[in-house]
Amino acid sequence: MPRSPLFRPAEPSAAVSEPVVRPLADLHETNNQYTAAHVLLPAGTSVALSCDGQLGGYVAAGQVEVSAREDGPLSVGVAAFFQVCQAGSVEVCNTSDQPAAIVTFASPGTAPSPQGNSLRTVEAAEGDCVAVVGDVYRFLATAETSGGAFAIWEARVFPGGGPPPHVHSREEEAFYLLSGELQFTADGQTISATAGSFASMPVGVEHAFRNNTDRTAIMLIAVAPGGMEQMFARTGTVLPAMIAAPLPPSAEEKQRLVRIAPEYGIEIRLPGH
Repeated sequence: MPRSPLFRPAEPSAAVSEPVVRPLADLHETNNQYTAAHVLLPAGTSVALSCDGQLGGYVAAGQVEVSAREDGPLSVGVAAFFQVCQAGSVEVCNTSDQPAAIVTFASPGTAPSPQGNSLRTVEAAEGDCVAVVGDVYRFLATAETSGGAFAIWEARVFPGGGPPPHVHSREEEAFYLLSGELQFTADGQTISATAGSFASMPVGVEHAFRNNTDRTAIMLIAVAPGGMEQMFARTGTVLPAMIAAPLPPSAEEKQRLVRIAPEYGIEIRLPGH
């Protein structure tokens, strides 16, 4: 029997003088696939993040410097991403005079990355972009870059956007809403999510999300293990860069998604089918 989905609402913002690590999901809650956390760094502070397997971090606010073993420090700004493998620990320092926030995903897997244990970054204007049935995804980490541990992407969900109900048979899926509002449906529940909200969908649970507002929502999506992200390149439209307006999906694109998704262990449940 599938486990229940996990929802964590956004927490009220508060001024802090020391680093705060807010756990979003632990290994027990994700079938030993990943952990997730929100890290708040006041100006001039630093934190050491454990990294026994794969670790990815998205800078949601501010500017930080990241060091891992002999690599770094590297400057990582807002909407940029860093990834490292089996570094033991990763030092993240806020050297600015403004607070910084980071969303982290970590996998306990020890599969090596193609880049070895070195620190890898994706700047805000970098990453492969794909339009998928009306939404746009910018890929930050893939099964290829993480040794199969996870895939992480930034999603822009335009007004009226969002995927149809679907079920994963292989991977756990996580969502962290960076801005805007979305409505999630899962396991008979309907949840209104605002910036700072987190959701985790276990294998076997039907779920969907939709933007019912007139404002674009931006969200991080992670799957563990990685691999299903390859489906989007096959079913969507590869873009040279992120776009500010949606590409209306064609009937052919929707049919292609429904046809190819089962190859990745995903069942698309369209209304009326």
